Amino acid sequence: MAMTAHQAARLTVAAALVAGLAACGAEAPAAMEDEAPRSNGSVNELMVSCGEPPGWPVSAMDGGIDSRLESDDVASALRLLAKEAGIDAPRALQDVSIDEAPWFVLAETGTTATVATGAWDADGPDQDAQIVELERAGEGWVARGWGDCTSLAPVIEPGLQWVRVNAAPDLDPASAELEVTVNEVECTSGRDPRPFLRRPTIVESDDSVTISWTSEAPEGDARCVGNPLVPQVVQLEEPLADRVLLDASAWPARLIANRR
Repeated sequence: MAMTAHQAARLTVAAALVAGLAACGAEAPAAMEDEAPRSNGSVNELMVSCGEPPGWPVSAMDGGIDSRLESDDVASALRLLAKEAGIDAPRALQDVSIDEAPWFVLAETGTTATVATGAWDADGPDQDAQIVELERAGEGWVARGWGDCTSLAPVIEPGLQWVRVNAAPDLDPASAELEVTVNEVECTSGRDPRPFLRRPTIVESDDSVTISWTSEAPEGDARCVGNPLVPQVVQLEEPLADRVLLDASAWPARLIANRR
């Protein structure tokens, strides 16, 4: 089957984001024995999450990591969760034996583990997929929380938050000065984001242009009101032309515009 330009662009987004986030000042988690999340891939592999960091490596979503945890220990924790939570338990654990349920370990430290349940693949969770957070309790493990994982995003430096990039109505693919609009994703009390925007990282290839943009997170509590859209101009090395435009605030990167 032929690969679309959008699909092909996904193959390079992970490496591009790692380089881009480093350029924005993001730092890799400190290496702490038994505490740093474990990965099957490169130490520079992109980490993603659908909530709080540290998240898990992209490669882990395709079958899990090479976990040091005993499978029986994880299964026991999931079995107890399914029994005690009943109809509120993760959907993939209900009305099925834990030995037959779809689950695997996404990330682990010496005291915590993140377990995927339901259907996952290299692009992330399916509609029925959820995550379970486990913590060590004596010689075993117990669930401390679980829930849906509907929107994945790359993990970024503490104190920063993702900015969503949108195509402006009058986006001109013939120009190297690309007009877009941006808005902050998290609660910001409806502030004007422009004083808090960091410099975007722009990765260009033959088929795509991927924009990674962050802003400084508000200090203290912030009200969840509508975040304004503001116009911005990004400078490309070459006109957008027929390349796809991607926003890296989501994983996989979100399609903004397709000029093909």
